[in-house]
Amino acid sequence: MNRWDQDKIVAALLDRKARGLALNSRAIRKSDQPLCGAIRKHFPSHDAALLAAGIDPASARKVFPRDAAKVVSALRARRDAGLALNGGTVIKADPRLYSAAYKKFGSYAAALSAAGIDPETVRMKTKWDKARITAALRDRQARGLALNGGTVVKADSRLYSAAYKEFGSYAAALSAAGIDPETVSTRARWDKARIVAALRDRRARGLALNGGAVVKADPRLYSAAYKQFGSYAAALRAAGIDPEAVRVKTRWNKARIVAALGDRQARGLALNGATVVKADAALYGAASRHFGSYPAALRAAGIGPGALHT
Repeated sequence: MNRWDQDKIVAALLDRKARGLALNSRAIRKSDQPLCGAIRKHFPSHDAALLAAGIDPASARKVFPRDAAKVVSALRARRDAGLALNGGTVIKADPRLYSAAYKKFGSYAAALSAAGIDPETVRMKTKWDKARITAALRDRQARGLALNGGTVVKADSRLYSAAYKEFGSYAAALSAAGIDPETVSTRARWDKARIVAALRDRRARGLALNGGAVVKADPRLYSAAYKQFGSYAAALRAAGIDPEAVRVKTRWNKARIVAALGDRQARGLALNGATVVKADAALYGAASRHFGSYPAALRAAGIGPGALHT
C-alpha cells in the first residue's frame, strides 16, 4: 500500500512531467486515481500541489495552441526536457499538441522542422543492430532502471525482442553490454557484499541514494539492505556512505542548485530533464522552483543545450 505524503506526490508529479504526461486535474483523475486522491487529501488544491513541484499551474492546463509560435515553443520544450518527439509518443502524451502541429503546419514533420528539429532524428528506428542494443542496455543501467527480462519486456518490448534476435538470448545481450546477467536477475540472491556493491554503483553513477528514491527505483535493493543490515542507514555506512549526506535536503538555493548541476556535468552524468527527474527529483524540482524552469537553471549553471544530448 502506497502511503502518500507531500514529498511522494511532488515526486509523482515530476515523474509525470518527465514522461510528458498531462498534469491537469482532469487527466490525472482519469489516469491515476490514487495520485488524484492523494492530492485532494494532502494539498488545499490541485494548483497548490503543482506549485510545490515547481510546476506553473497555467502551463499544466490543457490549452489548445492558438498559433504556430506556441506549437514551436511546445516542441522545443519537449526537446529541452529530453522527452520523446516521435509522432506516436506525442499523440499519446499530448494529442492536442500533435493536432495543432498538423493543423498549423500541414504536417507534424513540418512543425518539427519549424522548431529547428530534424524529423529524421526523432523517428523511432526499426532497424536494431548489436551496437544500438548494447547502447540501449547501458543507458538503462546508467539511469538506474531495472534490467531484468520481465521488466524490460514491459518497458521496452522492442529492445527485448531485438536483443533476443540479434544475440540469441537476452542474457547474451546483457553480457555483450558488459552487464552480468546474474546481477540483474530478480531471482539473484542478495548478500551483504552485493548490496554494498549496488549502493556504491548507484553513488558512482550519480543516482539518488536517499531511502525514498531507492525504494522507488530498486525496491529489492532497499528491502535486501534492510534485511541484511537491520536498517537502510546501516547498509549505507557499510558501503562507506554517510546516511546524513544522502538524505534529501529541503533547503535549496540557487547557488546549491548551480553547484549540483555543475557537479553532474563534471562527472559526465546525463543532464536532460527526464534523466535528472528520475535520478534526483529533489534537484529537478528545486531547479524548476528557483529558476522558473529546468532549462533556465541549466543556463544559470553555464550549461548549453548541447550538454543535454551527450
